[in-house]
Amino acid sequence: MIVFDERMIEMTNRYEEILSSLSDPAVISDQPRYQKMSRELSELEPVISCYRELVSAQSEVVDVQER
Repeated sequence: MIVFDERMIEMTNRYEEILSSLSDPAVISDQPRYQKMSRELSELEPVISCYRELVSAQSEVVDVQER
């Protein structure tokens, strides 16, 4: 599971990086780059969303077990 978590952290970091870059005027003015990053973001979004749900569920399990 460690390799999975490491990969998901890398993907999450890339997702956040793209989100930030898409508001950069230099990226906005470079339409091919903007479009490429937008496509990559749309590919990452469902994966990151599911990963965040998994992390949340794992946290809830730990909370319940500690009671």
